[in-house]
Amino acid sequence: LAPEKFKFQAWKMRRWSPRLWACVTLAAGTQPLQPQQLADIDSLSWDVEFAEAARHLDEQVMGYYDVHLWGRNGLEHLVKDPLYEMRGISAKEEDLELFLRVCRVLRQESGQVRIFGVGNGYGYSTVALSIACGGAAVDVIEAQLAPWIPQTWALEVTHAIGSAHNLPLRVHVGISPQDTSRALRAWGNHSYNLAFIDGKHSPRAVLRDFLAIRRSLSKPAVVILHDVKSYELWRGVLNVLRATPLAKFRLYHGMLLGGNTGLVYWGFPTGTFQGFGPVLPRSLLEYRAKWAEESCPTWEEVWTQICKDR
Repeated sequence: LAPEKFKFQAWKMRRWSPRLWACVTLAAGTQPLQPQQLADIDSLSWDVEFAEAARHLDEQVMGYYDVHLWGRNGLEHLVKDPLYEMRGISAKEEDLELFLRVCRVLRQESGQVRIFGVGNGYGYSTVALSIACGGAAVDVIEAQLAPWIPQTWALEVTHAIGSAHNLPLRVHVGISPQDTSRALRAWGNHSYNLAFIDGKHSPRAVLRDFLAIRRSLSKPAVVILHDVKSYELWRGVLNVLRATPLAKFRLYHGMLLGGNTGLVYWGFPTGTFQGFGPVLPRSLLEYRAKWAEESCPTWEEVWTQICKDR
């Protein structure tokens, strides 16, 4: 459907023709895009306000880290300086754009945003989510299994930034799903209306992480799934939708591109997320899942290669 040469040309054009880029990132084998997908792409909203706000949010968060990292020990094993290293594997500007847009919807819908996250890493997305949602409370469960992250200072810096800037951040060390209940606040039952899943990047783990927090999510609610396309997590997305029949999944596209992170949502009025990107039908998710299972390395193989490279 889209030869590699055409994909490369579209990638170079993506800033000037984001709808073309959306078509390319949705292309799957020889299956043509469906009319509803094309309509969704045509309705994508390119809001400069959110794009500029995302860039400002990135500068703000990185500024906090710049201040709180000075003088800390334990950073010697990082490949380059800690800010560069952290920025390379954290949420990207298009993710921040999505955070801001989702937070606006939730604040208009519910008035208050309460967030649960799976995976803290360096804490970048935890801090960014709280700021994007107006200083919202964020609870995160972190397994501390990534060998390239200095875990002690990552937790310390996350909490230090929260304390210094009046952000109610709380990171619980544990493994999802078995320790998720311990990471919830006292008001956890049916009170979180936003979840961000960025833990182990495998389809099975995505489903387990989702099921562990589902009972604590309100209606309506949004679950952001990170790195869906880059790690081919289509089977996990499909199983999440099977576990929540009323939910829909959109692959996010915005002014700052996208096509990698998606959002699952339910309980909202029709059209609430129109313009966030196309809804992927389950038939397309199934097609992509089968292709990934036949063609792509497993998450464990990717993890092993990353560790070797480090």
